[in-house]
Amino acid sequence: MLKNRSYSQFLQSHIPHLLLHSLTRYSFKNTYSPTINMPFVEISTIRPNDNAEPLQIRVIRKWIPYGNRQELCYLFVDNHGDAIEAIADLHHQSHFESHITLHSCYTIPEYLLDTARSSMNVVPHTTCIRLGLRTSFSQFDDDAIPYHYFNFVNYDRLRPRIDNHLLLTDYIGRMERVSPILNRAGNNLLIINLQDQRTK
Repeated sequence: MLKNRSYSQFLQSHIPHLLLHSLTRYSFKNTYSPTINMPFVEISTIRPNDNAEPLQIRVIRKWIPYGNRQELCYLFVDNHGDAIEAIADLHHQSHFESHITLHSCYTIPEYLLDTARSSMNVVPHTTCIRLGLRTSFSQFDDDAIPYHYFNFVNYDRLRPRIDNHLLLTDYIGRMERVSPILNRAGNNLLIINLQDQRTK
């Protein structure tokens, strides 16, 4: 019975001091998932080769790149709306898929920071995250973190990106026509005609 005693007094008399000290570092939500009380780094401030600081993000995309890179890629976004690509070894796909659920939020304290690849980047960030088997993922709920991320470019800004393969382009429009698969110089190509709201 806790009738005449505070919950804190009850804990002090029943839980060893060291364990009590550890418990005070956590805040408990209705989901009963503890969130560590620590400062979190913003994605926009991350730079290659920085020391890892805890991140709080939502996982909004997952894909396996075309080619032979043997990578499993994720797109993380934070509560400021900034995004960064996270890369894991494809050989450990089952491990990461058992720990990461799309559209869920996670606290991630351990990872490596590297320079973003030199082509075919999905976000303009100069840094990417490298995930390893020692990276941990603590799930939490936060509707303040966006569920989607796009880096749209309007039609007038597309021309400077011709033959510039550093950054992939997000473009919103209507798909008018799709060609049969073409083979040009040993490469398979698919030509898609898109039209935006101005019919361009």
